[in-house]
Amino acid sequence: MPWYLLLNMPFDCTSQNRDNQGMIIVIADDFTGAAEIGGIGLRYGYEVNLHTAFSDDLKGDMVIFATNMRAKDESLAMGILEDFLLKVKDLPNSMIFLKLDSVFRGHVKITLQTALKLLEKEQVIFIPANPSLNRTIQKGIYYYHQKPLLDSGFFSKSMEENRTSHVYDLIEKKEHDKIAVASSNESVSQGIVIGNTSTVKEVDDWANTSNNENLLAGGANFFEALIKRIGIKNKNDRHFSKFLGEKRLYICGSAHPNSKHAIQEAARQGAIIHNMPERIFNHLETEKQMQTWTDKIISDIKEHSSVIAAVDRLEFREKDELPDLIEKAFARLVCMVLENLKLEELVIEGGATAFAIMSEINYTKFSPEQEFAPGVIRMRVEEEKGLFITVKPGSYQWQNKIWFS
Repeated sequence: MPWYLLLNMPFDCTSQNRDNQGMIIVIADDFTGAAEIGGIGLRYGYEVNLHTAFSDDLKGDMVIFATNMRAKDESLAMGILEDFLLKVKDLPNSMIFLKLDSVFRGHVKITLQTALKLLEKEQVIFIPANPSLNRTIQKGIYYYHQKPLLDSGFFSKSMEENRTSHVYDLIEKKEHDKIAVASSNESVSQGIVIGNTSTVKEVDDWANTSNNENLLAGGANFFEALIKRIGIKNKNDRHFSKFLGEKRLYICGSAHPNSKHAIQEAARQGAIIHNMPERIFNHLETEKQMQTWTDKIISDIKEHSSVIAAVDRLEFREKDELPDLIEKAFARLVCMVLENLKLEELVIEGGATAFAIMSEINYTKFSPEQEFAPGVIRMRVEEEKGLFITVKPGSYQWQNKIWFS
């Protein structure tokens, strides 16, 4: 049944009824997106648990599965999605939400189509834009800070080839695809509905006309709008630390200009920065370079408490392979550091990097503890007592309370 016929059938959002509805389940296409959703859950008083693998002992009001689908090829990504959906579809739940990239990176269309089929829904309400971060959709055109997305400098030139900033191009719509752009007061019968959302109020309007007959997907603003309808679960009276613990390792591998600028500013403030060795991917030197890099970082954490591991210049011809190699190098670095040093805080920038590191050290269960800012989330590692991990997307700003200023 299409959403415009169900305006009088909203979620059962009363707090006394919601306790009997089961948990809210979120499947996120990257680690930082999952953490961002966890921060929203914290904000509204939910008991949140984040997993990178399915577990038989799921607990809490909100369970979030962090996948790395965005960084995988389509076949692998859909295998991951199908596995999670088949395991969670029959669990008692009040909502299943797909957290996808707000600017259409990854396998957005096939993800939504696959989920519609497996969950036996006819329509998905997909609200990717985040007006609170100046990411809006107006008349089908995606804007980033008031500029059409592909003119804003957000993406590399390769992303811009043969595309415009219209959401049909961003989602790679084909003639036979049931994909439509609509505002919340317009009617579309089936398929993928991408919502025009130029303000936070318009996101709220979409939440107010959505219900469990639809598949729900999109960005953090849409998820928060849905949660606001349900209301605060419990009063959050916990007292959090304003700052991170002393023994800290920062992993900064993002190529986004925000990240590059932050590292330059940290260097001016006297932060200790160890860039990945330029020749680390020369197979004759990899082991030596990795060991030297790790030893320097361990030594400086012991002496100065806080160190940034970053990327500057690297010698490697196959540029397409570099992102994966960088993630694996960071993962190995963290593993080697933890084998030789008791860290209190691990601060990671970028979802694919965070997932690679968690996979290498085999951490799968996390409890979000603190939201420094939307998308900047501190979590307790359930498998390693005393270790906290803070993550943020590469495009988001660092917060002064956890960065160098």
